[in-house]
Amino acid sequence: VRPAASVMLVGNMLLHLRGSGIFSCVVSAIRGATAPFGLLMVMSTPVITGAGGSNARMRLALPTSDLNTLYVFQWVLLHLVGFACFIGPTILLELPVAIIDLFNPPRPGPGETWARLAKMLWYGMTVLRIVCPILMLRAAPNMFADQAKNPNTLRAKKWYGEYCVGELGASVMYFNAISVFLLPGQGPYSLLDVVIVATMLLESLRLLFFYGLWSLMLLHAWDDVDFKYECMARSTMSRGPVMKGLRQISGSQLVFLHAVQAGHYDPTEWCVTSSPIPTWMSNGALGVAQGPVRQFVIRPEMYENFNAFDFLDMHMEDLKLFSQDLLSMLKALPSSSTLFFPFGDVYKKGVRRPFLCLSCVDFDEEVHRLDGPKANSAFPTCNEQDEVALDVTDKVFSMDGCPEAFKAQSFIDALAEENGGAILSLFGQLVNKGGYQEAERPDLGPHYEVQVRDIRASRPLIVLRTQKTQKLPEGWMDLAQKDLLPSELRGPESKKAK
Repeated sequence: VRPAASVMLVGNMLLHLRGSGIFSCVVSAIRGATAPFGLLMVMSTPVITGAGGSNARMRLALPTSDLNTLYVFQWVLLHLVGFACFIGPTILLELPVAIIDLFNPPRPGPGETWARLAKMLWYGMTVLRIVCPILMLRAAPNMFADQAKNPNTLRAKKWYGEYCVGELGASVMYFNAISVFLLPGQGPYSLLDVVIVATMLLESLRLLFFYGLWSLMLLHAWDDVDFKYECMARSTMSRGPVMKGLRQISGSQLVFLHAVQAGHYDPTEWCVTSSPIPTWMSNGALGVAQGPVRQFVIRPEMYENFNAFDFLDMHMEDLKLFSQDLLSMLKALPSSSTLFFPFGDVYKKGVRRPFLCLSCVDFDEEVHRLDGPKANSAFPTCNEQDEVALDVTDKVFSMDGCPEAFKAQSFIDALAEENGGAILSLFGQLVNKGGYQEAERPDLGPHYEVQVRDIRASRPLIVLRTQKTQKLPEGWMDLAQKDLLPSELRGPESKKAK
């Protein structure tokens, strides 16, 4: 923005160098330079409306240290001077000049022409030069607001007030500059002239409508906006087909959970929308690595430790919030049957963030209820020659830290208890108490998958699926063996590895 303002400073001054004498040229140049100069000063100093720290203490007449006082006064003074140079001329000078121009438009001189389109655009720019300063007067009181319906948004309201005034003022500068190109005698226009004027016109209108007017509308409706929901809905909550369906049938916003059907990524997921790389080149969205199999893929959202590889690395409070949303999802899908917790690169297929999978007895019906993509028909692959599945239910229940609720009731009911989320972290300590063999090295293992089958039964079946070569605690290979996959996933494609 600063380079653009610098160019505008020079350009505006040059565009206004007109008049019958030195004095009029100087006045016109000052008129053209003041607003861009003020904008540059505003952008070079911190915003002061709603600022905290020593600035806030001063506004409340509270004592501050001498050094803080000197520091704050320096940049506050510069900011106020810049704002006065930026806004003052726009309202006090440009507004009356625009009104005069509208009722006393320029007339072509001898031998000059004024193209009809240029004339119409000039009148349009002149009207906007009048409207914007009036809107600035409407937005300015928000900079000095002392209350808001939600007190937590007061500082943001003040900031948006200053932002709105600034954008409207910048629009006036644009309209003023464009008007110079549209005056009588400027034609005939070459193709390059038309492209330059059209580009400036589109940019000025974008600035006005998408920033100035939009922020003014937001300020007008400020106290009627549910900011808590809007912030989540617009910036953090995914809005893919599966999540839409889950929110509808569960009656919950599911803020701390993100789910997709395996192989069908969510185009609204943040890692897709924020990626500068096209999805066909590199797609790290949830569910892609698993392929189109008959499972839902679920991961936590909005957890603190963004370096987490697995549930083991998440804070207990985050696990609790995720478990609550997971519970809402499981209750909304009545045929949900088995939860899959992969650990290590092999079973997580190289995905290095916490996630789990869910299978359902009637997967087709559940997908239909969610009104999501067509239900997958493929089953997960497994290799009976190289893999083994062991019943580790008693081993899990005897581990230190296992919540007592899981020993006495169904998994889904126990998950609803106060510390139910702790078991998600416990699965990462099943083979190695410290988690991975080396910290932050999921590639080194151990590699396994914990399957919690019959989550609604009074006693769930917890199965450890792993490679036969995986080193396990002593005696574990003698445990009762189970099928590698639960019954709902034992299709023809799961009988052998591809």
